[in-house]
Amino acid sequence: MTTKGKGKERVPLLIEQIDDTANAALDNAFNAFTGYQLRIHVIEARDLKGRDSSGQSDPVCVIKALGKKAETEVHKKTTSCVWDHLFIWEFPKMKKEEFINGRLTVQVFDANTIFRNEMIGSFEIDLKQINERPEHEIHNQWVALADETDKFEGVQGYLKLSVVALGPGDIPKAHTEDEGDGEDGDPTSLQTMVLLPPSIKVEEKLLNVRVYRGEDFPKLDTFGTCDPFFQASFAGLKEKTEKQMNTQSPTFNEMLQLPVSLPILADQIALSLWDWDNVGKNEIFGTVFVKFTEVMEG
Repeated sequence: MTTKGKGKERVPLLIEQIDDTANAALDNAFNAFTGYQLRIHVIEARDLKGRDSSGQSDPVCVIKALGKKAETEVHKKTTSCVWDHLFIWEFPKMKKEEFINGRLTVQVFDANTIFRNEMIGSFEIDLKQINERPEHEIHNQWVALADETDKFEGVQGYLKLSVVALGPGDIPKAHTEDEGDGEDGDPTSLQTMVLLPPSIKVEEKLLNVRVYRGEDFPKLDTFGTCDPFFQASFAGLKEKTEKQMNTQSPTFNEMLQLPVSLPILADQIALSLWDWDNVGKNEIFGTVFVKFTEVMEG
C-alpha cells in the first residue's frame, strides 16, 4: 500500500499491516488500540559493509518479533539506501507478560538470488525497554549493526528506525515533518547517540584542534575592525577560543578538545571563524568542513 503525506504529519511511503484478525481495518491502527501493537518503521541504512566482490551489497532488512517476521524490498548494488517502510503488527489476544518480555530483532542481509543471503549486521532490543520509554517509542533512532555470526568484527553499518510498542489504551504520538530529528541541515548535528549492541565496545577519544593564528580577516565592525574567535563543532559538541579584540590578524595559540565516543555516525567536523558582537548576534564569516574519518586515518 503506497501512501502520501497529508498536511504536516509524517507518513511513510510504504505501510504494511500484519494482523492476527483478518478483517482488522488499517485506520484503526492509527488510533488507540485495545490489545498490544508493535510498529516498526525501517527508514534507512548507511555505511553498510559491502559483501560483494565489488565492495557493494544488495541490502534487505528483515524484522522479527513475537513469532512474526517480515522484510523490506531489496536495493541493488549500494551501501546506503532508503526503505521508508512501516510494519504494523497487532496482538489483540496477547498477555502483557508475553508482550513486554519479547524482543525485536532487526537484521540486514546482502540478498543473493542463488546462494543464501549473507548477513551484514543485526540489532536486538527488548520490547519492555521501548514500552517503558516516554510515548512508548524510540523515534528516528540510529542503531549500529553487528555481525551475529562473528565472522566480521566491529560496526557493519548503521540503520535508522522508529519503533512503537503500544499496550491497551495507548495512543501513539503524532510526529510532523518539521519536528526535526537531529538532521536539520547542520552536518555536525547528525544523530550522535547511536544505540550499540553488546558486542560493540565503546571507545573514548579526544578530538584535539590546535588553533594558532589568522591573517587578513575582513573588517566587520562599524567601529573598529574585527573581534574574531574560532569555533570547532562535532557531533553536537562545540568549543571555542577566547575572542581577540579589534584585530584582523589574531593570535590564538589555543587547544580545543572535544570528547568523542566511538563508534560514531557523525563524520563532519565544522571549523568556523566568528566576529564577536557586544550587541546582537555573533557573525560567522568563514567555515571549513573536515571529515572525522580522514582525521582518524591520518
